[in-house]
Amino acid sequence: MPRTSFALYASVVVFMASCGGGGGSSPQGGVVGFVTGTETAGPVPSDSTSSDGSSLAAAPKISSLTAASTTIGSGEPLQVTVTYTDAQGDVSSVNFGIVGEPNHATLSLAGITNGATSGSVSLALFPRNYVPGTHVLAVSLTDLGGSTSAVATLGFTIAGPDGGSSIGVDGGVAIDGARDAALARDVFTPDAGDTGLAVDGSTTLPGSASFIMGSYGDSTKNEVAGLIKVTLSGGQAVVQPLIELVPDGYGANRIDYRKGRVAMIVSLSAIPATATGRGNIVAFDVANPATRWFVPIPKSPTTGYHYTIDATRAQVLDDGRIVVTVMYQSDDIYEDYKPRQLAIWDPVKDTIEVQGALDTFVLGQPEIVSCACDAEFGTLATSVFTVSRDGKYAYFAPMSAGTSGSVHGGPVFLARWDLVTRTTERLFYANTGATPWAVSEDGTRVIVEHDSKMQALDPTTKTLVDIEPYTGAINVGQVRGSRYLRSWRGCDAGAYGGVSVMDSKGAAAFRVLDAEKLPSPFRGVDVMSQFSADGGSIYLMLSTDACTNNNTKVAILQVPVASENTANAVKLAELDPKYQTAVFILLDR
Repeated sequence: MPRTSFALYASVVVFMASCGGGGGSSPQGGVVGFVTGTETAGPVPSDSTSSDGSSLAAAPKISSLTAASTTIGSGEPLQVTVTYTDAQGDVSSVNFGIVGEPNHATLSLAGITNGATSGSVSLALFPRNYVPGTHVLAVSLTDLGGSTSAVATLGFTIAGPDGGSSIGVDGGVAIDGARDAALARDVFTPDAGDTGLAVDGSTTLPGSASFIMGSYGDSTKNEVAGLIKVTLSGGQAVVQPLIELVPDGYGANRIDYRKGRVAMIVSLSAIPATATGRGNIVAFDVANPATRWFVPIPKSPTTGYHYTIDATRAQVLDDGRIVVTVMYQSDDIYEDYKPRQLAIWDPVKDTIEVQGALDTFVLGQPEIVSCACDAEFGTLATSVFTVSRDGKYAYFAPMSAGTSGSVHGGPVFLARWDLVTRTTERLFYANTGATPWAVSEDGTRVIVEHDSKMQALDPTTKTLVDIEPYTGAINVGQVRGSRYLRSWRGCDAGAYGGVSVMDSKGAAAFRVLDAEKLPSPFRGVDVMSQFSADGGSIYLMLSTDACTNNNTKVAILQVPVASENTANAVKLAELDPKYQTAVFILLDR
């Protein structure tokens, strides 16, 4: 057998569990998508072993290893199915590799095989290099206790030469004709002397940075739309596909990110048929983007009513849990009762806990008791809420509501839901409506849209103070310390907008960058400007069209946080117009 010097990686992983008495089926209803295993040095273990090398009878057992075909051509996957039994019901990962090669891969099954005492895992395995000849696949399973099954092997043949090239996949579809998932789909190298040069001609080259961005795709290259990872380093922008899903309408306020985990609202049509009982908020980890979960719809405690997942922005907590809004409504389509509430989804346990009815809390407020405003129940006044990322509080705006042919609202409050004690606390009587957009990093200020301006709420004193006489969304990555970013663009009479830094604690606000002073042809400033990890600079995305920002070349800039600092902005990269979306999230933080 010729030496191949290639690793395998897996695509399209589907779990189909048959469970014993104590087990349950996959909480995701199956995971379907492009999955890349983590390569680790060393061979797949050859015996049933624990993490310390001892033999354990409780290790999983592979019943069979079969292939749809043991002969594959260049670019084709080796489609295999691993059936197994496991008395403990805690299979956690599948290990695979080529016999005789040092690099093997491990693919996590955590959260997929929970409790299953038997089942099967289907893998589409792609060699990085298609070396003609006969090879031997080795597969084993590991459980949560570190016990690994005996290895099962399967011989297969790669037919026909391919020049040693590799294959890349994006949901099973070749990308740009490229053949290496480990490399980029696109690499942009701007003209010499362009990238890394400040506008004033200095030669300060910033360090590398990575971002999530959106792509409209390219039908001429069989390239689908989706999210991409853009890495800037050494004067190049390296583009890699992440996932074929995008936030609904590429909306900047329909996606959230924290510590490697993404949560976003997608179109209803993006929910796979296997994801029964799930809503259209999807979560995935950047390190493993094809393992994705759709947030489950809570079960109604009352016959005749049901929950739906509200298509509003979700918020990711530090521990990976995700806070969403849900709507509780009657099965009778003619009944108007539709209150919104918060809910917390735990991806590890795949459980979702609803905040519960706000009726008692809201209807008991003195302003409502005395207002004779036909208040019948409590609900969220706005679908926008915000969380302290330490997982302590969710800030929201509840209001009273009634029904008389349609739902009508009453007085509005600012409140917070304690995510630990599960209690609700009134903070401020807003009356005219309020939208809590963000929390300062120390949790002492909540940035609120109220009375047609931005204000800061002090949760301790329960007071609001003015910040700025303008309103607007605050999106992921736009808060550092007590500061937040304000990006805007305009095109009237040459007013091209810019980027300002505001402060929720009353410190001086200032404009950092004036887009009108940027070098031609870039003028349009996107709303998703991002603070750097240390808060000392700002990354922003520009287009050549200040008015629409549509279908124009993209530039990524970095500018130090200082007043009127346009001259020190550094252009890091230029990208194709297909990446001119509203999604631009810094990963390195």
